[in-house]
Amino acid sequence: MVQVKRVVRYFADHGPQNTEEVIEAVAERLREGDISTLVVASTTGRTALKSAQQIGPELVRIICVSDPPQADCYPGITPENRKLLETLGVLIVDRVPYASTVYSWGGSENMYGALDLRVLFFDAFRIVGGNGLKVAIEVGLMATDGGIVRAGE
Repeated sequence: MVQVKRVVRYFADHGPQNTEEVIEAVAERLREGDISTLVVASTTGRTALKSAQQIGPELVRIICVSDPPQADCYPGITPENRKLLETLGVLIVDRVPYASTVYSWGGSENMYGALDLRVLFFDAFRIVGGNGLKVAIEVGLMATDGGIVRAGE
């Protein structure tokens, strides 16, 4: 039987102070060579840009998933970051609705007045792995919904 050992990193708090270490951990995992696509959640494009600069698009295909236009409470990808990302060959997904739209906009009931299953789905991920796990799954679904990533890729 093959045994795989991995290092798990836990952060005391969420935030941009963890970005560098997360990118280092991702780069370390990507060097194993069995992953061909990296999906990065990045509201302004800054995290995707850092990832592309440190990891390099020659190692893997990098996809930046940002907020859709209806998320007007977030700034979106800046024009400068968009240009830099495109120059580096990073694909951008920012026209796809959130996978957890019902959750994100606070609607917890479906049209029949029952609790929407998407709320339970995303709450389960948040409870088990925190908001980071929820966001990771969500941006993966958004990249798939946008046709940039094939299911199972």
